[in-house]
Amino acid sequence: MLVPSLLLDALQKLEAGTASYLPQSEAQVTFAPALDKESGEVDWRKKAIEIHNRIRALVVWPGAHTYRREKRLKIIKSAVDILAFAGKEEQPGTVLQIIKDEGLAIACGKDVLLVSEVQPEGGRAMKAYDYAIGHDVKSGEILPN
Repeated sequence: MLVPSLLLDALQKLEAGTASYLPQSEAQVTFAPALDKESGEVDWRKKAIEIHNRIRALVVWPGAHTYRREKRLKIIKSAVDILAFAGKEEQPGTVLQIIKDEGLAIACGKDVLLVSEVQPEGGRAMKAYDYAIGHDVKSGEILPN
């Protein structure tokens, strides 16, 4: 059964009062810590996919961020690159390449994160390539963990 069909079936049962309820097992309960502003700090030692998912999860608040020249740099959009930089081992957080129309390729603990949109502290959101050109980002520069 497709998800829309399941949802429709559940709504119909709720409306008719025939829905059955199954309490959650307390042994399977997990708790997530509360988010604060520092929850979004990127740890470049993690896998690129983990960082990418964290960026997507925290886009509304508090936002994923790193620091560059002691100023917060919010990361708004990213993608994972598994093939283009395969076999290239660099220190996590290293800017590997500045790619026109794509952004910044940054080394992670595993694979490479392509950062396509950023927001510098006190500034507006912009394409990562434009940020790199306007703020003199260089290949080989290392962002802190």
